[in-house]
Amino acid sequence: MICYYLFPTAIGAAGFAVSPEGICRVILPGAKPAKIRQQLLAVCSEISSGCFPPSPAAQRFVEQAEAYYQGRRVEFDLPLDLSGVSGFEAKVYRALQKVGYGQVQSYGWLAKKAGAPGGARAVGAALKKNPVPLLVPCHRIVRADGGLGGFSGSGGIKLKKWMLELEAKAAQKT
Repeated sequence: MICYYLFPTAIGAAGFAVSPEGICRVILPGAKPAKIRQQLLAVCSEISSGCFPPSPAAQRFVEQAEAYYQGRRVEFDLPLDLSGVSGFEAKVYRALQKVGYGQVQSYGWLAKKAGAPGGARAVGAALKKNPVPLLVPCHRIVRADGGLGGFSGSGGIKLKKWMLELEAKAAQKT
């Protein structure tokens, strides 16, 4: 069974879904709770509202996400359930997880790391479908010229910029 949860962060409500295998969906802050719930229900079949008690993975995700949004450096170490993604998307997401906190890379760089040199646009399309942003940190990918590029998270490009600035500040402190 897949369970979903909504929780408050320092910048607004967020949500996620967890399967027995791990976190399978993350909705970043930027939408109202009713919209977040609707987004979770739209993408997850066989989903139930907040299973109690929450699984250890669900509890750890909330703790780590809250710390992240408060500006603390977090290296997420949660199990992921990427069973609904294509083989190419899985390669992109695995490569992306190697981009460290406070770092940015280009779409072209990620394409090479995912085994698709010259596939920057395909990487962008895969990132647009990322089911677990924050855990697979698509906000850390920017255009080759340093521009922010796109961002399909709830808060849009404004949230991407905020997340990058948050990480840059926290990375400077360590």
